[in-house]
Amino acid sequence: MGSGYAKEQCRERFGQGAPAWSGEKGGECSIYEGHMKQLGEYEVSRMTDGNYELRRGGLVVGSFKEATVEKDRVIFPLSRDTNLEISEKGRREVVGPEKAMLGGLIASDGGSHLYQRHDRRGHLRAEFKTAFDSKDFELIDLFDNLFESVYHERPHHYRGTKTITTKISHKGIFFDLNDLGIKTGPFKFHVPREHLDDVGKRAYLTGFFSGDGTLSRCRTPRGTRYEIRIYSIDRDGLAEIHQTFEDLGFHPHQIYKDNKEGEYYCFSIPSREHERFIEEIGSFKPNHRPFFDEILEYRERLRRKRSR
Repeated sequence: MGSGYAKEQCRERFGQGAPAWSGEKGGECSIYEGHMKQLGEYEVSRMTDGNYELRRGGLVVGSFKEATVEKDRVIFPLSRDTNLEISEKGRREVVGPEKAMLGGLIASDGGSHLYQRHDRRGHLRAEFKTAFDSKDFELIDLFDNLFESVYHERPHHYRGTKTITTKISHKGIFFDLNDLGIKTGPFKFHVPREHLDDVGKRAYLTGFFSGDGTLSRCRTPRGTRYEIRIYSIDRDGLAEIHQTFEDLGFHPHQIYKDNKEGEYYCFSIPSREHERFIEEIGSFKPNHRPFFDEILEYRERLRRKRSR
């Protein structure tokens, strides 16, 4: 997973394309003009003019030009990679994989800040800044492409002694991310699980691990041991990351304090789930990719050894 164009990579990794109404998706369901799909208290139907109406209690509550239908839900595109999801559970706004991954990157090594200062005339001024820091240009490139795809704005770069900062000042973008609670304070973050489906959760974890994930190897009398760990200063935020892995069916080890790394908390992924982690989550960090290849080769050697 190199730098490249973020939208194409997200489509390739998470199977997401442009929203489109389909009368048949995997043979799961069909909706035609004049027909309705009932989802809890909501009804979805395609009208003769090609639009799609959303009704609740017989009243029209929305009209959309596009929709994606699945077995247990219908997705209507809104804006800024946010969609309206209608299911048996009701309605909610869910973010797409690009915005979810962007949120994971910001939560790991980024920030969304509101600064207030007085100008020369004594008037109080507000500055809204969204930024991401990294020493890896591939991650900077990934952030910029995701940002441009979601918000149609290109951040500016500021080069430091060890890292590159990509940053933009934009009030609307700040409040859009603030509504999701991406950053809740200095070194504090929130996983917006209430706005993430499974695809979004995987994308968020990919972004977060690309920033705050580590890989290690050690030799033991029983052989080589590999570890996939996730670190953070914010224990509460890390607990939400831990829960997100559990939502997806992973079985992460318990969170513990790692005094060797300073005031950090971390947890690791069981070795039996390393291959699944690499396949479903992965990372865009350059030095992670060869390590993943090494883990996969090691797991394959173990399988061949056990099959003899």
